[in-house]
Amino acid sequence: MIEPAGVKALAIVVGLPPALVGQVEAWVADAIAKPVRVIPIAASPDDNRPYRNAQVDQILGNVIAYAQKKRNADQQPAPSSILLLYVPGPTQEPLLTAFDFFVFPIALTALSAFREGRQLRHDPEEVRSAIKAVLDPESETMRVFEAVQERVRALRDAEALQLPPLNFHISRDRPIAQVFTALRRGDLAWDAAIEGLEAQEFDHERIPHLHKGANRRAYQDDRGLVFLRADPLAYHGANREVPDDEDMQENASQLLRGAFRFGCPLAAGFHHDVPLEEDRTLDAIILACAQRGPVRSKATYVNIYPNDIVRGRKLAAP
Repeated sequence: MIEPAGVKALAIVVGLPPALVGQVEAWVADAIAKPVRVIPIAASPDDNRPYRNAQVDQILGNVIAYAQKKRNADQQPAPSSILLLYVPGPTQEPLLTAFDFFVFPIALTALSAFREGRQLRHDPEEVRSAIKAVLDPESETMRVFEAVQERVRALRDAEALQLPPLNFHISRDRPIAQVFTALRRGDLAWDAAIEGLEAQEFDHERIPHLHKGANRRAYQDDRGLVFLRADPLAYHGANREVPDDEDMQENASQLLRGAFRFGCPLAAGFHHDVPLEEDRTLDAIILACAQRGPVRSKATYVNIYPNDIVRGRKLAAP
């Protein structure tokens, strides 16, 4: 992917005490081998509760403001990637949840250890060393991120990391969002096989609206929905656009959820075409639309975007 001139990676650094945030930008710039914009947000000095709700709102607001500014400047994709460096702690989950699946999370695990009654996140040398260790281009963390980038940007028919989190159900009451959460937390390895998920071959006989002779690999969820990645020539609907009359923060959060997956940009208009086999109508299935809430469709297929916005004919509340 060719990135527009001047587009930088975005690194958000959280969990450090106020005394160190002024030095973080230089440490990140020294460690990472590409242009980067750094947003360091101070955490509480309290090692028991470093993250508080007000700080989560501030962090998210800073990221939204940066992405919105770049969006208005017509720089796409912008930023070129989004990394979230954070110090793990017992109150981290609201922070990670707020960033959903649009950042690539990097835990600065070493800084959560204690020495002489204080976490190492208070020690400048330990912080600098931890940042260098994870952002060095030759590090395991960056190797994994490069692999994730390749998967998210891939044009292959079936890629699990591209699926809409709420609408693809691996099994009953288990949307793939639960797997994404396990990846985000580090409970599941990025290259681990996802249990119950295997791509299948679909042709005109199984999906009549496919051209005769066409053969597509795709994932089919527990409800029988087939998630066909749209052809790039058919990208539409601008997953990077949301109605202007929505709440400003939710509007921008929706933008980020549609434009990035695990820190990697998604192409404008990227979506899945979602039918049932034999082109049966979808009216028996309730879909989770991020804008409209639960919906049904009497059509034979819908478009589902990476931020779980559902578009199509004959949509209505169940």
